[in-house]
Amino acid sequence: MTRGGDHFDAYERDAWRFEAQPVYTMPKEAENVARFLRGDSKPPEHKVLDVSQDDHGLPLTGTDWWMFDGSRIVHLNFRVDGTQINRELFAGDTGPYLEWQRIALAHSVPFAEYVKRRPSDV
Repeated sequence: MTRGGDHFDAYERDAWRFEAQPVYTMPKEAENVARFLRGDSKPPEHKVLDVSQDDHGLPLTGTDWWMFDGSRIVHLNFRVDGTQINRELFAGDTGPYLEWQRIALAHSVPFAEYVKRRPSDV
């Protein structure tokens, strides 16, 4: 396994994260999650893809990942309880990841729009 941590400081153009965990237990991010659930404002470019009704053919198998500069993938591995185990540099074909990113962006909506139309019990 190759550690994926170095890429978080080494990308040149962009970093993009795909999140598919049913639950996150990350104490350092607890306040960010609470703000999200309250519907606090986000930057205009922050978008959300709700997959509760349609998965759009995305791989919702519990693997989160970052894509750096459209060419490097780092898997984020989690325990069932939502705590992160490690990060792992993916050495395979990035083509499917680029396609999943395209699909996710095509079907996502701005955060403010998502908050307006999400179920009240979320």
